[in-house]
Amino acid sequence: MVLVVLVIIVVLLAVGIWLIMQLRSVSLKSLTLGWRLLWLSGLLFVPGGILWLTRWEPSWGPYAVGERYPFGSDVQAWEVSMGFAFVAFGILFSGATILACKARSRWAWTALLLSWVLLMLPHAVIVLAFIIDDSSLGNLGASKFAIPFAVVWLCIVVAGFVLSGREVWKLSSRATYLGDS
Repeated sequence: MVLVVLVIIVVLLAVGIWLIMQLRSVSLKSLTLGWRLLWLSGLLFVPGGILWLTRWEPSWGPYAVGERYPFGSDVQAWEVSMGFAFVAFGILFSGATILACKARSRWAWTALLLSWVLLMLPHAVIVLAFIIDDSSLGNLGASKFAIPFAVVWLCIVVAGFVLSGREVWKLSSRATYLGDS
């Protein structure tokens, strides 16, 4: 358990230092509301990932594929792996948002949208299957308490993509119209 706490502290420290650097940067302060919402939505992957890291129950060998891993059972190994992936994606997405805003490029905005959709698609399919299977949400178990947070986060993401997208597509079409492409 000490190892898990140590890893989480190191991850929090690294993300904290990165976040302080971002908050002090001129680049972040110059973002419009839509881009700030996208930046925030990416950043919100980090606490979700850290929550998954807490599932880590270190285990010592012998290890067997599909049974026992250094992170615990096969399910715990998957959860810890997703936790690290979510932390990394959140940092990359937030950083890429700042770069995409500066570029004002349809390609950059589309890449952000595509990366977000591809990451979240399996999760959306799973949630929809659970809801269709049991509309009372009883089959979600403890996860049903995360629904309000997920809805707020989804609203932030959608608002961010809509506002920043309107800005990018308007600027890009104006540049194309003027022959600046």
